[in-house]
Amino acid sequence: MQWLITGCSSGLGLSLARAVLTRPGEKVIATSRNPSSSPEAVNEIINHDKAVWETLDVSAPDVEIQLAKIVSKHGAIDVLVNNAGYAAGGVFEVTPLEALRQQFETNFFGAVRLMQAVVPGMRTSGKGGVIVNISSNVFWQPLPVISAYSASKWALEGFSEAIAGEISPFNIRMIIAEPGGMRTSFLEPSKMSSLNVDLPATYRGTIAETLYEMFAAMHGEQALDPERSARALVKEVLEPTSMKNDETGAPQNILRLQLGKETVGTMQKKIMTFQTEAEVFQAQAFACDFDA
Repeated sequence: MQWLITGCSSGLGLSLARAVLTRPGEKVIATSRNPSSSPEAVNEIINHDKAVWETLDVSAPDVEIQLAKIVSKHGAIDVLVNNAGYAAGGVFEVTPLEALRQQFETNFFGAVRLMQAVVPGMRTSGKGGVIVNISSNVFWQPLPVISAYSASKWALEGFSEAIAGEISPFNIRMIIAEPGGMRTSFLEPSKMSSLNVDLPATYRGTIAETLYEMFAAMHGEQALDPERSARALVKEVLEPTSMKNDETGAPQNILRLQLGKETVGTMQKKIMTFQTEAEVFQAQAFACDFDA
């Protein structure tokens, strides 16, 4: 199968390209917004005879044209991995609206536009395909000061789950990957300082200041290994994990793929919170119906 992976200049994207290339017969189109900024990564990947590297800016107005040129040059996409994304932080009260929009343009709309572009080919090929959307642990635990990033991942997860049923009749599978804090350059201080909004003095001594300091100290200390995570994700694409449908009992592929203890732990805590809230408010909720 031929994979197209976005955001391959570093981090999980680069690890995914490496992991795919360890599998016999798999081909990779690695992409990034500016390949010249990561020459070592590019040279490493294109050194393989089943890999190429192309320019693809997921937030560009002509991203569909860029993708069409790639497909025309290298052939149809069997596996699309929407990995490109970034986190901009700051107290929302003082964050420019344009910064919020740009976060969504890259993390959400970029992925949506690529999915719209590849699904017709997957649908008509007769082979189907796989779409992998890289979400985050913040889906289970949205955090203050990264509200825009959290919201963009919530939007991506909701959209992915909603369209999974639309595309499944055509043998197109959706996978939502949820990594926790990963030891990559994602929180590299110089990168974050250029993206973050300064903490207002009025928020000193609040949870916002605590989280500013926590994120600054996390770089290089994250628990999640990008290489192991990439191998797990590639394995799931090629060797799907099955579970029983709660309603029908029929086997089905899992939709969400938790990567790391952090994500599993926060997911389990959130499920318990949801359950408690449902039980506490159940009588009032039922009373809202016409037949109450």
